[in-house]
Amino acid sequence: MEGSQVGCGGTESIYSTWAGGLDGMEITWKVLNLLDDYLSEQGVAYIVFLADNNPKSVREEMKKRGFTSKRVPKAD
Repeated sequence: MEGSQVGCGGTESIYSTWAGGLDGMEITWKVLNLLDDYLSEQGVAYIVFLADNNPKSVREEMKKRGFTSKRVPKAD
């Protein structure tokens, strides 16, 4: 992605790639911000979050935007 660093602390590890950008959500927010443009009213998006991504706050923000969500419990 031009003009953006994807990763954590500039490391080249696989964890950095999966982290989602500088704040851990950079790429995910870009996708979430486009959902209205791509989903029909009956459309569904399945998105997996790490605990580090603060999924509760993401769910709260998306609820403000008119989306519903369902938390799937973490497997043991």
